[in-house]
Amino acid sequence: MFFRFLFVVMAIFFASCSIVLQKGDVEGLAQRESFFKEILLLYGGDTLALDQELLAAYNGSASIDMYPKDKCYGSGEIFVEVTQNGKKSNKALGLLVFPFWPFVPLDENIKFKFNGKIYCQNTLVKDISFIEEKRYSTLFYGKFRVDLINNASMEIHRKLIQRLTYELMDARRSDLNSMMGFHF
Repeated sequence: MFFRFLFVVMAIFFASCSIVLQKGDVEGLAQRESFFKEILLLYGGDTLALDQELLAAYNGSASIDMYPKDKCYGSGEIFVEVTQNGKKSNKALGLLVFPFWPFVPLDENIKFKFNGKIYCQNTLVKDISFIEEKRYSTLFYGKFRVDLINNASMEIHRKLIQRLTYELMDARRSDLNSMMGFHF
């Protein structure tokens, strides 16, 4: 009976434990084919290609009128960095006694830095770089933690696409301070 319980607990905590940084929730986002030749995601020495739906959403950030397919294209890279906040907790000491200890506190920041270049008629017309980050914390290990990281990644991709859409708008406004004409 105890071993069945232990098996169920292990299955819950370790089911679907893969972190997927190259996928995103693209529902409601404009999509376009083949504007960005590629957007690479670089994390921990690995280079990953974006999911095709997510790449189409990044492509959708560029207006067809402003950046025609036959004259313009883009390239981009997303650098991912994960940093720990604070000190490690004593709650993780249970791992030394019980190998399937479910309490391993986590407090991290995940940062995506997007670097993109837009070319029209083989001439660089825009060089874009911006950063989005999210802080997440949890106490549990396994699927709960992975879901939290995957959701944070999807939210950051959505924000990056929105920022990219703003940067590639036809009549993009300047920043608020210069627009308001503040004088000192």
